[in-house]
Amino acid sequence: MEEISVLETQRSSAAQSHIAILDAEMVAAHVDPAGIKAAVARGFAALARGLAVQPLQTLVPLPDANGDFIIYSAADYDCGLIGVKVSPYLVKRGQTHGDPVTAYTLLISLENGEPVALCDSLALTAHRTAATTSLAVDHLIGSRTRILAVIGAGPLARLHLRYELLSRKWEEIRVFSPGLAAEPARIRAWSDVDAMGRLKVCASVRDALADADAVMLCTSSGVPVIALDWLSPDVVVTSISTNASLAHEIAPQALSGFQVFCDLRSTAPHQAGEMILAARDHAWRSETIVADLSELLSGKRQGVREGRRFFRSTGLGIADVAAAAFVQRQMSSALPEES
Repeated sequence: MEEISVLETQRSSAAQSHIAILDAEMVAAHVDPAGIKAAVARGFAALARGLAVQPLQTLVPLPDANGDFIIYSAADYDCGLIGVKVSPYLVKRGQTHGDPVTAYTLLISLENGEPVALCDSLALTAHRTAATTSLAVDHLIGSRTRILAVIGAGPLARLHLRYELLSRKWEEIRVFSPGLAAEPARIRAWSDVDAMGRLKVCASVRDALADADAVMLCTSSGVPVIALDWLSPDVVVTSISTNASLAHEIAPQALSGFQVFCDLRSTAPHQAGEMILAARDHAWRSETIVADLSELLSGKRQGVREGRRFFRSTGLGIADVAAAAFVQRQMSSALPEES
């Protein structure tokens, strides 16, 4: 008997029940940064209008230190979908495959409760994160857009730059990551994103930050990577950090030196390491958050475009739903119509 792959079996079952199965190759073929950014913006706007529900993410440890998994969920009545993304971190997978992380998003119709699509969301997670950061910078950057600094040099950092260049033409782009200057292949990957020759690989974090108008922290560090006194007095700093417990890219006590913004004020203070530690140890209060992204996009609150501004993204199911739904729509529109 001819052997049938698991994926082929899934697609056969999906065809019978009209569920779209979107693997990594399909996602890559239909990802469009401008479209993803617009879809994520629409998702946050739905939150502001009360047309979406965003619970806290849930981290579930696996027994015997085998890893964990995180559940990101949301319901978006604006696009008619419930979405649940499950992202496992599996130690044994890391030992055998190199990357211990996977991510899959299930989209379910709010009209009939039936599944619509199952989407490989590992790459999409990076896209929705970069889109969220770029939307925040849109609302917080001042008129001066001369120097952009990116701390971190992995694929997620490069994707952040790609999304940022959708909106602004920076005069100089600085990048720092330990060891990057000695790795020509990694530098070429950055040059592919910036075809205008504005890229400068810096020898230190402080060199990258000097007089920067915006700083995007895109590291996997669980401890601070910058200091407040390294920054100019008029700068936007964005941070994504990592899902490690209490991870933070700026010192908790530094929050008091910023006007603070976040992706969602009802969730970020419970998940961002620096906010949790600042509240616990430094008398910081989440009520001092100036605005979240849904409020900025809806105009309920205005962005601040001077002084030191800090935007913290923790990752939200509403953005996962938006990104997966966009790709699913793109794929559906590309399919030939049935005769």
